[in-house]
Amino acid sequence: MTWNIPGMNIGYGELKTIEMYEFIKAVTEGYQPSTSFQVGCRVEKVCDAVMNSADTRQWVKVED
Repeated sequence: MTWNIPGMNIGYGELKTIEMYEFIKAVTEGYQPSTSFQVGCRVEKVCDAVMNSADTRQWVKVED
């Protein structure tokens, strides 16, 4: 179990620790994590569009 305190920001290291905890727990307990490869791929496309939009200063459509 993780101990998240309301109102406290977490850093990159803490985030990665929580992600690994959730991943290992899903593997050892035999269930599908709350996300999937498809969700990760979509998030990456959104991140790419945000960066392209910032570079070009124009709206960028997120491709499916």
